[in-house]
Amino acid sequence: KLLGVPPPGTYSSSSATNTRMSNKSVLLDNAYNFALKQFALMKNDESGKMTEQESVNLLEDILKKEQLDERMQSRKVTDEIRDWRDNNAKQTEEGEAEDKGETEETKKTKGKSSGSASATVGLPSILHSKPYTITALTTWSKRLALLPYNQWSVGAV
Repeated sequence: KLLGVPPPGTYSSSSATNTRMSNKSVLLDNAYNFALKQFALMKNDESGKMTEQESVNLLEDILKKEQLDERMQSRKVTDEIRDWRDNNAKQTEEGEAEDKGETEETKKTKGKSSGSASATVGLPSILHSKPYTITALTTWSKRLALLPYNQWSVGAV
């Protein structure tokens, strides 16, 4: 195995060839990024005495810390969404309990007014701080909507 990629011939189908190439691309990209970061660490070393192994160890520690920070941020967003859903469900249950005691006429008027209020409340998203990504996804969805699904490909749009 070279860089964690199995040798050629271990996959039997033609679609696996594409998978093997994509695995190499990802692995080489990760290795290249690691090497660039390691080079930057060694270049920015003030003492100039950092060995290659020391830079690898330092970079692995940095990457572990970044990964931990990313997991904590993801967990925080997930917890916020879960709390939001729980609160929304509680409010809905309380609203249904109140509706049981109301007459038909008050339900109709309440339903009309609450329909517009619920439309303004949105589901929190992990993309809420990435407006460019949301815009790009919207653009691509509009482009892909013009094509039948069976004609979707990378070069179709």
